[in-house]
Amino acid sequence: MIKLFLPLAHHLLSNNLQLLKPGPVETDSQFLLAHITETHDIWHIVTGSNTSVLGEIQLEAFCVSQLYASRFWLGLLTKNLLKVVLYDIELSTKYMDAITQGWIMAKQAKPLFGIEWNLLWETPLADVRNSLNIIHEF
Repeated sequence: MIKLFLPLAHHLLSNNLQLLKPGPVETDSQFLLAHITETHDIWHIVTGSNTSVLGEIQLEAFCVSQLYASRFWLGLLTKNLLKVVLYDIELSTKYMDAITQGWIMAKQAKPLFGIEWNLLWETPLADVRNSLNIIHEF
């Protein structure tokens, strides 16, 4: 079985990314932002959301649903919807599908925020998804 760290490593290497390490955390809001920053790419892997525009939108909708509709995530979704209205109206159905899929997936899943992912590196990805009730294919 494929362990969690392998798809994450592939994701990072193929997209020329590296896990972000936030600076010092002194407040609750800084902790929230730091944790989301350092786990964003892990959430991509666990939810099966790729790094295309549609994959990012799906993950944004997942975050809106799991993180109680913060202004930040709603702002990102709004920006993407505005872009499709102005430039790519023919993609509107795909954008709405990505939002719907991310939202539904998040509602079915256990909370991802606060998980100590470093304890799960050796766990098969399928087992991680199953334990979190992540259903990423619709």
